[in-house]
Amino acid sequence: MITFEQMVRRLAKDGKDILSTLTDEKVHAWHMSSCIMGEVGELIAGIHATDTLNEIEELGDIQFYFAGYLDGMKIERKYVIGALDSIIDDLSHPDELVGFLDRKSICVDHMMIAACDLFDATKKWLIYEKALDGEKVLHAAARLEFYLDQYTTLIGATREDVIAANMKKLAVRYGPDYGYSNVAAQVRADKGEVQEPLRDTPHGLSGHTYGDHRDGYGGDKHSN
Repeated sequence: MITFEQMVRRLAKDGKDILSTLTDEKVHAWHMSSCIMGEVGELIAGIHATDTLNEIEELGDIQFYFAGYLDGMKIERKYVIGALDSIIDDLSHPDELVGFLDRKSICVDHMMIAACDLFDATKKWLIYEKALDGEKVLHAAARLEFYLDQYTTLIGATREDVIAANMKKLAVRYGPDYGYSNVAAQVRADKGEVQEPLRDTPHGLSGHTYGDHRDGYGGDKHSN
């Protein structure tokens, strides 16, 4: 009889097999969808604080990766809005709740569920080599759009406010031409952090824990 750990080792798909089937499009979708979940998690972590500027920053990070996902998948936002129109009556509406924190909580809960559904569809496409479930992707994107808008409205901001703040932050980090580099993503000039850029090694990150790693388009524990 094998142990649980041995079973996991046998069933976890080998990284080399995954790499052999990846495409630029799939890697981009994985990057964007995984970071949406991470940024929603950061919004949840700060939900009890009365820091609207931080909330706007986290919402901007979510919008960044959401827009990146849609762009990479060649999904125009108007189709997400169209899908939302068809399901909006079935969604939980935070304005039906009394408490301000309750309204924010229902928004982030549903944002995370939508983000997980988006990631799940992407994971099955990448790892299981299953045909992408376009209907699930669009439905998840529509729900994420709705609850992003609801949360943003609750804190007295607009989508335009959130996007403008994100662009301002990333202009400081990457420069006004928004040219990505790993060094800029690691240094994060907008945070006023002074540190040596991390160096990847064959065994991970030399001298740093994985929790300190910052990659992708730049950000807190994840990319933004």
